Amino acid sequence: MKTKKASNSAGEEDSPEEIVPHSACARCQHNPAIDRPGLTLLTCEKCKSVEYCSFNCQLADWTAHQVMYCVNPSTIPPEHLAKPHLAPFLKTPLPNPFSRLSKGIWLHDRHKQDVYTLLIDSFRLRESDDYWYAGLTKSESIYNGKESSCSLFRMFLDWAEIKELMPPWWSYKKRVECIDIGLDKGFDNFHDLGVMTRDVEILVVYESAMMLMQLRMFAESVLGTGPAKTNGKLMLQKMVVVEEAARASAKK
Repeated sequence: MKTKKASNSAGEEDSPEEIVPHSACARCQHNPAIDRPGLTLLTCEKCKSVEYCSFNCQLADWTAHQVMYCVNPSTIPPEHLAKPHLAPFLKTPLPNPFSRLSKGIWLHDRHKQDVYTLLIDSFRLRESDDYWYAGLTKSESIYNGKESSCSLFRMFLDWAEIKELMPPWWSYKKRVECIDIGLDKGFDNFHDLGVMTRDVEILVVYESAMMLMQLRMFAESVLGTGPAKTNGKLMLQKMVVVEEAARASAKK
């Protein structure tokens, strides 16, 4: 980490490295600008996307942060961003996925089966992250001994609907179809809400670390908080910047 002052001037957002970081601690949400104006925050040296009020907060956040969001977007090959990866089982290749996430239209213009599986897997990944990286679980979760996390997934869908993150064609009938996939106990159904998983298993299925990042960011947009108490909002801003730059370069 390196030390960075808590207050930042506006307008420094031309490149991923220059986007103004959060003004509050990524772990405890302590905001020096409000509580202790003289205190400086510590910035993660690798990704420059999170700040901490103390070394202890950085250590507490590190296990999850290094796996989920500790990436320098400028090191990602432009071709990987200009032509986004499509998992074998998804039907719709869409450009600018991070830009779509930032605009709340990540699920729009997709085949309905893609929407169903992405909704389920973003929820399953979030449950997994919270449990394995932070020991967090809810009473109705499979990670707390329940047969299925379907009731929590229904709440997840409720929030996604309230925040208008669903595609225009979404309806109660489509919601039921989506939940039915999560309730399918077939041996070949990876999207089973009754089976615990790990992020490495989802990575194998999606074949892309950036897809995992998108799933995590979508769940964060639904629930309002990041997985395992991390924060991916600034990383999303950075990914949008490098994604647009990569696409512009590819058109030349």
